Amino acid sequence: MHLTEATILSTRANTLALHNAGPTVSTTVVHGALVSGQSVTTTVPIVTPKPPKAIFSIVSWNIQDYKGSKIDKGRPFVHAFIKRLVEALKIDLLLLIETDIDLDKAVARIELQDHGNFGSEHPTSPCDFHLVGSGRAFKKMELPQSFTLDDLQQSKMKITEDLDWTEEIEAFFPTYAVTYDKKRVSYPKLKQLIDGTDFRPEAAEFVRTTACPTCAGAGCECGGRKTCLYCTCTFCKGTRQRTVFCRDCTCRTCHEERILRWPCSRCGSEDGNCMECGGRPVEQWCPTCHCVTCVGEGERQVTQQQQCPTCNGARSERVTCPLCQGRRGAVQPCPECAGPSSMDVDQCERCGGTRQITVACAGCAGQGQAVRMCQQCAGGGTVPVTVTVDCSDCDGLGYKARLSRGTTCERCSGTGRRQVVCGKCRPARCPTCDGAGEPSANAWNYAVETASLLLQTKVFAAYDVETYAAMWRTPPTRLASKFGVGHEACDRKLAWLCTGASLCSTDPAGKQLGFQDVQDDINGRSPFVMSLWLSLGGKHVQLPIAALHALWEVTKPKPQGQKKKKATPSSELARLRGLSVERMLDLAVEYPGAAAATLGSFDNPLLVGDLNLDYSPGKRTGETRALQKFLDLGYATSTRGTKTSLATLEAGLAKLEKAAGTAQLYSAAYDHFLMKVGSDLEQHVVQSGVIDILDLAKRIILADPQLAGDIDADASKHPRPAPRTRKSKSTKSPPKKKKKAPAPLPPYDLAQTKDPDLARAFYLYRKYVSDHVPVLVDILVDTQSAEQAALHDRMILHGSQLGQIIDKKREQARVPGVAGHWTELKFEFTGDQVMQVAEGGREVLVSGMITRWAMRSLTVRLIETDKTGQPTGAHLDFHGTHTIDPEILRDFKQVGITWLTGTFTPTPNSEQEVNKSSGTAEPPLFWRP
Repeated sequence: MHLTEATILSTRANTLALHNAGPTVSTTVVHGALVSGQSVTTTVPIVTPKPPKAIFSIVSWNIQDYKGSKIDKGRPFVHAFIKRLVEALKIDLLLLIETDIDLDKAVARIELQDHGNFGSEHPTSPCDFHLVGSGRAFKKMELPQSFTLDDLQQSKMKITEDLDWTEEIEAFFPTYAVTYDKKRVSYPKLKQLIDGTDFRPEAAEFVRTTACPTCAGAGCECGGRKTCLYCTCTFCKGTRQRTVFCRDCTCRTCHEERILRWPCSRCGSEDGNCMECGGRPVEQWCPTCHCVTCVGEGERQVTQQQQCPTCNGARSERVTCPLCQGRRGAVQPCPECAGPSSMDVDQCERCGGTRQITVACAGCAGQGQAVRMCQQCAGGGTVPVTVTVDCSDCDGLGYKARLSRGTTCERCSGTGRRQVVCGKCRPARCPTCDGAGEPSANAWNYAVETASLLLQTKVFAAYDVETYAAMWRTPPTRLASKFGVGHEACDRKLAWLCTGASLCSTDPAGKQLGFQDVQDDINGRSPFVMSLWLSLGGKHVQLPIAALHALWEVTKPKPQGQKKKKATPSSELARLRGLSVERMLDLAVEYPGAAAATLGSFDNPLLVGDLNLDYSPGKRTGETRALQKFLDLGYATSTRGTKTSLATLEAGLAKLEKAAGTAQLYSAAYDHFLMKVGSDLEQHVVQSGVIDILDLAKRIILADPQLAGDIDADASKHPRPAPRTRKSKSTKSPPKKKKKAPAPLPPYDLAQTKDPDLARAFYLYRKYVSDHVPVLVDILVDTQSAEQAALHDRMILHGSQLGQIIDKKREQARVPGVAGHWTELKFEFTGDQVMQVAEGGREVLVSGMITRWAMRSLTVRLIETDKTGQPTGAHLDFHGTHTIDPEILRDFKQVGITWLTGTFTPTPNSEQEVNKSSGTAEPPLFWRP
């Protein structure tokens, strides 16, 4: 079934309405106590909001011979059709097949074309689509071992105004040794001989060579005679390279010396009695990397607020009461019996006969101590203290390093030195091979392309080219590359396309699978591989995509002695095409941060493209059996036998002159989406099938009467094919008759066909766009939750700051580490690095800098050393749990403690890198807030 635009949009709307209705969860809440043995209950519906679902759409489109006149001559109907379709259906990933050699020009037109102005050469609005991957696939061919210019002239293709073989043969000189009368000649010399009057083509011989023909494999301009600078350079001493300081991690002024030495301005540092220099060079700190904050010491004195040791932060203190001097009160005569009284002293209950009583001090209420403001902190609770800490400007190094601590320069692997090509002798290298001594890959490809243009099939086997283009709909504001290597989908869809989409013809071990193997029967167009992430039902799914335009024919050189090359049987072609699809499962797929794996090993692979296999379910054809063999491996095709290839223009118009109907215009089901049965991908497919592109073309023409008239006028000039004549089976030769001039064939009149609107749509699309129609698959994907969206927007807004944070996390993740437990800890401001293994490796005495403080764990980083005790530049982290009181730990960190000495007990099997990636590459951070 062919899907119209209205059908596709309606299916999407119904699916989204079903999944985005909003789930309602009922819960029972008990109010009050039991009443008559029963509880009073009520059911309260609670709506739990979830992120809405969205449609992620992929379209594969074979644009036949998308080059030349389809791009920059006449009205650009191809660009307009592509733009109109992808904008109307909001396509996210567009795969264009058979874009051929003018890829850059074609893609630029698609990106700039205004989809609202059909066929316009003056774009007025930008496209959301951008090229994210492309590849040009050649059939792997072997060049002839030798040929003469006479062979070339006799076998050359038809010369056009754009092809002059005397100019084109220059492409053979980097790969062939060219002689004339057995003497080596250069291209200018040969061209001069060709223009002469006595030139003999058979004397110009081209012999294929593995060494560079220009320099005879020496790599230099003198051809190995040791007379050029490339052979006699004293600067690099013949190594062709020299060692330089790495500009990415070393100071460009002092080259990590930290000190610059200058000759004395008075004596030039030559007078030992000079009062200024004493005969030594004058030294000064490097102005580029010297840290002026700590004056090169790496540490500095800072004042910090610390809890007052007198009052412990209470802001007050207790002192001896000044009134009673700590006696808590005073002795006074008993007011009951000590005065004039007739009471017997022994009977006084107040004083018990002592005639005195103790009165509590009014100043301290009998406590003996009074509360006053702390004199040391003046009631503030804290006091300033001076501590020594690492300088924050230089990270405690004393100089400003170009890389942050704990990171290793990827360019020089931490050595600080790099090997570069010697610049002194570089100009003397052979210009043809650039010093390699053998033809480069580009030189071979250039020669192959030229041979395909100049030589006929009997001299040079058929040559094939295929270009893939992947275009991705991007959001208006793109995520900075610091957050992930790839392309973010628009409309907050959780879809992520990794960079690195390219041609692939090998397995993970690098072995050729036959697509680019001269000796293999499926040698031809190379597949195109992409690595895609999707979030399906809350699950992160890797979706590797492999596209293929399968071989159309098998062309091999004609066997010697055979007059006519035999054509490959259709059954054999079908088998080879099916074999090429099966071998796609062994293609190497690589996600960033993960090891390469075969396409078939993934749970959700997607195979797509023009497989040139006409699949007709229920029919026992060779092509159907070939594809069915692949489907029996557990795969399903999304098109289900719907025709995707159109009949020829003349055949289709002939049918429309007899009857109306769209089905008669299609010829074969070549294009497919293949996916695993029962996979997460298949379960989330909303719809898949063949787009009714003729319906779109018909609606475009109906809305533009001028376009309809132009199509009718163009069709009237299109020549009709001559009628076929049947040969007589009689062996007798018929009597010769005077031939009559054939009657002129009537021009095409689309208005007189059974369905003029359909005839115009078919004529426009089939002649000016393609012989294939696009295929589509819609996938139901997740979108960003509220937390993910908030984090994503912060990443967009604060890209540079968040980028630095993520970079720092990545740098830390590269450092190997060991997990364990800390005991016998001693905290210090600084110290010497120590790592001593004891108890047969069960314990390690560690002393190093604390890089991470946590409530229940501490991380100490050490710089590894070699056998001689010299630092290697590599780092090792000890991640250990502890039992220190968090309050004490906080105080240590607050006063500037940075060094830890303790006993580290590794956990069993913890020697692996604890920070090492699990091997599964993930999309950006906002996917997992």
